[in-house]
Amino acid sequence: MIKMYVMHTCPDCEYVEKQVEGNPNFEVIDIGKHVRNLKQFLDLRDSHPAFDQAKAIA
Repeated sequence: MIKMYVMHTCPDCEYVEKQVEGNPNFEVIDIGKHVRNLKQFLDLRDSHPAFDQAKAIA
């Protein structure tokens, strides 16, 4: 299962959510719904190497 962290106020996230709607291979997690979701995303962002390039250019 692929976890997608989104926020409903983000127009890019809205587009992507529609692309995976109904697909059981994706779990859409709204980071704005609960602080627990935000913390999960921040932990992943800060520790997973997939985010290294994005962090380097920010």
